[in-house]
Amino acid sequence: MNDKKWIDDISKVFLNQKIVKIEIMTNEEAEALGWDQRAVMFQLENGTWFFASQDDEGNGAGAIHTTKEHFIVPVMH
Repeated sequence: MNDKKWIDDISKVFLNQKIVKIEIMTNEEAEALGWDQRAVMFQLENGTWFFASQDDEGNGAGAIHTTKEHFIVPVMH
């Protein structure tokens, strides 16, 4: 899939949505994914939850880096 197609698809879910809830993944949610770590999860007003993983295959929780003063949302152990 080309970049424009990805941006178009992703925009339908994320663009103009407000984050309405932030939670840390439960141990049970992490275990269901086969993970030893827990990720911070964000819920949008459209009901979509999102979180970072280590890679495209979902091999573990991932940290989220921001552009705000080197702020990082860490992986929870």
